[in-house]
This record gives sequence, C-alpha cells and structure tokens, in this order.
Amino acid sequence: MSFFYFSVCHVCKKESPTLKKCSKCKLVHYCSQEHQRQDWRTHKDICKVISETNTPLTFSGEGPIEFDKFKIITGALWHLRLGRRFSVSELEMWMFPKVCGVCYKGSMNMVCTTCWSVAYCSDTHRIVHEKQHAEFCQKLKLCLEIHQKMFNQEPEWERMRFDFSKSVVTLPGSICDVVKIMEFKSDVDFWKKAVNLIPMTEFFCSAVNVVYALEKSKFVEKRFAKKTQLVIHATTTEFYKNMSWRVLMEFLSHWILNLQGVRIYVISPGVDKEECLEFTLSCDAGRKKQFNSSVMFLQRKYHEFISTIPRPDLVVMFNRSLPKVGTVEWSETTSKLLAYKNAFIILTSYTMEGLKSSVGKFPPPWVTYLKPQENLYGSLRPVRNGKEGSDPVVYCNKFVSIIAKK
Repeated sequence: MSFFYFSVCHVCKKESPTLKKCSKCKLVHYCSQEHQRQDWRTHKDICKVISETNTPLTFSGEGPIEFDKFKIITGALWHLRLGRRFSVSELEMWMFPKVCGVCYKGSMNMVCTTCWSVAYCSDTHRIVHEKQHAEFCQKLKLCLEIHQKMFNQEPEWERMRFDFSKSVVTLPGSICDVVKIMEFKSDVDFWKKAVNLIPMTEFFCSAVNVVYALEKSKFVEKRFAKKTQLVIHATTTEFYKNMSWRVLMEFLSHWILNLQGVRIYVISPGVDKEECLEFTLSCDAGRKKQFNSSVMFLQRKYHEFISTIPRPDLVVMFNRSLPKVGTVEWSETTSKLLAYKNAFIILTSYTMEGLKSSVGKFPPPWVTYLKPQENLYGSLRPVRNGKEGSDPVVYCNKFVSIIAKK
C-alpha cells in the first residue's frame, strides 16, 4: 500500500536528506527525475489542487489548535477541488505536511534523520522540541520501517496456516502470544524482529478482539459456541478498510470448533458501496464443516437499519465508531439495541478519554461488563497521529470495554 512521508521518495520510499521536491506542489519529494516522471500520471491531479490553493505551507497562525483547524479547512478544500475521495497517500499529504514541529511554518532547514518524520525551521526550534520528540522518535522510526517493509515485501500473513492446537482452549494472554501460536512459513528468528512481528498484531487484532468479546460474553466457551451460526454487526469503516475478510473467517472457523457459518453486516455512511461478499473456505477443515460466511456492506446509519437485519450475537464498535451527530443519533441507536436482551457490544478506542466518552453514551439499563482498560489484544503497530498537540503516535484498538443490556 502506498503512503506519504515528506522525507522519503514518493516512488521508491527511500529516505534521504537530499530529495528534490515537486516544483509545483512543493510537498511531494523524489530521489530522481526518473521517479518523478514515473509518478506524474498518479500525482498530477492532487498536484494541481495543492499548487492552486498554495496550502498548507502558508500557515500564519499560532499553535497546534489553530494549525489543526487550518489542516481541516485545507483538507475540505482539496477534497472539493479534487472531486473524488483521497487516496491514502493523498490523505497523508495534508495530515503530515513538511512544516516545523514547533511553529508549523513551511520554511524547513532540517529533518530528524532518525525517524524522518519531524522537521524544523531552525536549530533553535529543534533544541526546544528535543525532549518532547525524544519520547516518540523511536516509535516514529518503527512506524516508517513498517511502512517500508510492507510496501516492498509480500505480507507474511499470506503464507500462514490456522492450525491451532486443541489443547489451547482460551485466547492466550496477549496479541503477540496469539500470533505466535499460528503456523507461518518462517523460521524462529523471524519473530525476533519487531518490524516483522508488530504488523501481524495489527492485521489480526480485529479478529482476535471479536473472539475476545465472544469469550467474555460466554457465547464461546472452551472454543465451542452456543450456536453454530454467528451474526455480527459492525458500525465502523475502520473495521473493514484494512481487513482481509478471508483471514477473519479462517480465524473464526478454526478457533471456534463447532462454528459452521458467519454473517457480518457492516453498516456505516462511510461504506464505499453496498455489496455482499461470500466466502467458502478452501482448507480441508472448512470443507469438512461446510463452513459458509458472508459480509454485507450497507451504506446506512445503524439506528435506521438495525430492525431490518438479523439479531446480532455481537456488535462491534471499533475506534469510536458511531458518528457523533449530536446526542439524538446515540440515543436512537441505544434505544434500538435495547430490544436485544443480553446484547453485547465491544467498543475500542485510540485513547482512554475517547473510550470513556463512547461508553458514557450508553446509560442504564446498559451495564459495563468489562470496564474501560488497556486492551491486551490491541495492535502494537504505531500509527502516526495527525492531530496536532497530541501524542504523535497512536495504536489501533488500544483501549477496550464491553457493555451489555442485561
């Protein structure tokens, strides 16, 4: 998957302090004219938009709050001019522009050559920011290394098997332990490198958190489910944008020994298009079970559609997934869910503050079944945070809570 850093060539993704910037947009950099020519067909649309608006290198305000507002306005303007959705790398261009990490001005003289993620307009500002940056520099470095590895190599999960030992009857104690009990075509030394292990925790954490919630709710005990058919409602685009649905189905099929089918309904205004994907597992165990599964994508608001689809065994709300359009939408959603006795909902968030805010939207008779806490099965992959004034890295599904209507 493509990505954007102002300090790496936009084609080969190699970092360098001597990159040449695009003379028009002044945001995208290349290591050679050949790579710039190679990228022009992809880059030209967003380049035209950036050069016409002359942003975000013209910020004249003060402080992170003002710069955040400036970026939001910039993103909205770019989106309007572009006339389509941003690609991942285009989105990151306005989220992580080359501006000073202290004053947010666009005239840069130096870049941190450890993480390649932070720039400064002067040595004075570098020194001012030194202590604050030191706390996150290695995490930002790892973030770039993982991006580069995933850009250049075949994903390790494409070469794996789900042969869980039947002697393991509950999820191991951490996301790393879960990944390590899977069978991969790699030697033992592979797991000694964080750049290899950590991306796997992100890739599997959504599937593992589904199983975690099913075990906590007693729907699954000792790897046997109360029913052979599972229905899941997901109300977040984050649940599926980086998800391999086949991997999720494989994981659920092999972990829950008597499970014969899964139906997932992804319901969100952020869904790209409405469609239904059906999966038949190709492994011997899947064929023996006659396991069937499907994912239905619905471009709707959850509370407007919940009564027309099958009752959920689990509702998934990852990373503050309900859109906060006032309190009405929350109250309508919770009132609809109240129709389901013993309905369990797993909520996760990047921050504890965000999680507590989401849990607080479910008043009695909702009961906090698992109080908000750091998630044993959250991703360990650092992700750059585009919100200025906050920690520069966050972690997917970092905090978790489970609530239920008893």
